[in-house]
Amino acid sequence: MARDTKISWTAIVDRDGRAYRGATWNYIRGCKEVTLGEHGECNHCYAVSLAHRMASNPNAKVAALFAGLTAPDEQGVMRWTGQVNVSEAHLWTPLSWQQPSGIFVNSLSDWAHASIEDSLTDQAFAVMALTEGRHIYQLLTKRPNAMRRYMNRDGLRERIRAAQEVIIETIPAARKLKVNHAWPLTNVWLGVSVGHADAAYRLDQLLAVQGDWVRWVSAEPLLSQLDLRPWLPGGGVANAYQQHLDWIVGGGESQDGSRPCAAAWARDVRDQTVATGVPFFWKQWGDWLPASQGGAGEKPTVELGDELSYRVGKHNAGALLDGVTWAQYPI
Repeated sequence: MARDTKISWTAIVDRDGRAYRGATWNYIRGCKEVTLGEHGECNHCYAVSLAHRMASNPNAKVAALFAGLTAPDEQGVMRWTGQVNVSEAHLWTPLSWQQPSGIFVNSLSDWAHASIEDSLTDQAFAVMALTEGRHIYQLLTKRPNAMRRYMNRDGLRERIRAAQEVIIETIPAARKLKVNHAWPLTNVWLGVSVGHADAAYRLDQLLAVQGDWVRWVSAEPLLSQLDLRPWLPGGGVANAYQQHLDWIVGGGESQDGSRPCAAAWARDVRDQTVATGVPFFWKQWGDWLPASQGGAGEKPTVELGDELSYRVGKHNAGALLDGVTWAQYPI
């Protein structure tokens, strides 16, 4: 659980100027890589490194939250073991936060991981329902089939309502709250990670979720050109499902072994969103900065497309795309 996270897209500012404090909410920790290899989005997962470090925390209670989550592979690279640790004490934390917050749900895991029981996810959605009007929750998964199965399950709305009743009766921070009968929840944004064209199939499952949810994509790390037009307003898939993508987040990679993002890829995604009126957020260039974006010097270089990218470090690379800060939101 963390306030003031460095994940910039959690610090939401809506069209009326209302600001939400950025936060993360981790009632589960641990995961398992979905895609590895040349185009693997999970190759350099920041959460693996963090979990490995935290398992050695001198505070025994903190270390226990991360115990058994990571181990080196045959090449000595730290990877997830697939174990997931649940922290029920952290499940209720957003109920006590009075300041409106933009909350990335399970930044150290995947809320749709196969090890997570539906009953636990029901409780999490109940917390989200009880804080509608106060917080916004940003859910992200690389397991779209599991997400679709859970969200389209018969009786889900009734289960969430029942879970709210139990929480109000048993959790002190919820005692003064009332059951929220709304569905879908306007403060829950459902997203999938699509960092490479090979993962675009996940977008079909996102649009197949029943109900008028806010739907978004994290194209970070952006590892190839992405054609999102079929899922954007007016696209063929969007028309078939009568739903479309509402928000696109993009960014480059910044962990050890990071791969560069071509300026042409970033521009193309931006231009697709502008053409369809979908909000766009460019989070960062990561460790590598293309020459057209100001990259220069004696740093290591990579030729990508028709220009060089320079390894300058994420703080030097910044987040300007053609000199512009893109920090739009779907509200």
